[in-house]
Amino acid sequence: MTTLGVPEAALRAAGPRWRVPPAPVLAGTVLLLFAVVAARPEWFAVHSPTASDLGAALRPPGPEHPFGTDQLGRDVFARVAHGAWPSLSIGVGATALGVLLGTAVGSVSAFGGRLLDRVMMRAVDVGLAFPELLLALIVLTVLGPGPVNVLVAIGLAAAPGYARLVRSRVLVVRESAYVQAAVVMGIPRPLIVLRHVLPNTLGPVSVLATISAGTAIVLSAGLSFLGFGPQPPAAEWGLMLSEGRDHLQRAWWIAVFPGAAVTTVVVAVTVVGRWLKARLDGGPQ
Repeated sequence: MTTLGVPEAALRAAGPRWRVPPAPVLAGTVLLLFAVVAARPEWFAVHSPTASDLGAALRPPGPEHPFGTDQLGRDVFARVAHGAWPSLSIGVGATALGVLLGTAVGSVSAFGGRLLDRVMMRAVDVGLAFPELLLALIVLTVLGPGPVNVLVAIGLAAAPGYARLVRSRVLVVRESAYVQAAVVMGIPRPLIVLRHVLPNTLGPVSVLATISAGTAIVLSAGLSFLGFGPQPPAAEWGLMLSEGRDHLQRAWWIAVFPGAAVTTVVVAVTVVGRWLKARLDGGPQ
């Protein structure tokens, strides 16, 4: 079958490479919605996230309270909406910190000579030997609880993985012809790294960061669940899970809705990250 003299199969083969399948489009839409909720929770929630009403405690989901109320009579929907900002900002901020630290360590290690490379990579190997949650807990025992400290702890725990990836990419890129030409021309090494090396290593790093952002959000919720994150009466998804665990049999909605929010965001981030990885690898979209 032809269209204006062009075979239909050829038209399909020449379709735009940027065409995105439905799954990542849906995932991206979900993430955009959560971003809007995090930025403007008052657009969605009419109740205060911290106002208590003991007379309305443990009410099931209904027209007035779509997600029900908790043991203190606080609106769970309002707390989920207002809890989006601390929950997501800690995870995204920790990912950004891990990328910055890992990129710096990996770049210096690759360009710093054999001795410095060995020393830094042995330190990175020590960090990689610990699970990220355990390493974050070790950091928090030194820094103490608090949302900023949780962000720093997760970022430090994630940095070794980024450092290893950046180093491996830099070792490949620095042998390319354009980098060697820049060295011969006498361009300072820091400028070579910033102008030629790092831009050609950030593709895999951005994909890993997208996928790892979901892990950081889960770690943030887990650490808040353990009491290291925001403290009551703040609204935060991990803290809400902790507060609702004692009421699962008679008021399941207290823990289920913030848990569903965490799960939805992590699944959406993973779908987008895997699609980006497939695009980078040139595999099926």
